[in-house]
Amino acid sequence: MTAMSEQGSEPAKVRSTRGVFAAENPSTTPARSLADHVTDIYAAIQAAPDGIPLTQAQSMLPELLSRKATDATLAKIRAQPWVISTTERRPNRAGRLQPQVILRAATAPDPA
Repeated sequence: MTAMSEQGSEPAKVRSTRGVFAAENPSTTPARSLADHVTDIYAAIQAAPDGIPLTQAQSMLPELLSRKATDATLAKIRAQPWVISTTERRPNRAGRLQPQVILRAATAPDPA
């Protein structure tokens, strides 16, 4: 049985619930690998001239990782030769200075 429109002669368009777009159903979108997330962190470090806090890098990793896997991944990133890890006093949300670990990209030496 089809629904009829108010004009009566043509069938009304009824939205089907069987077809769901991928954007509406996140379970059908492809899962990103850990390497994709690490690549995003590397890009963020290189793009930020003042560096990024370690907590920001940690927030870019998937939440489903265990604490041990998150710590190991961040340790590997900090061990890269082109990443400089320093501790600086930066303001927190309340505006008070507190020590934070900052990740920066090492500048390549000039070939001249």
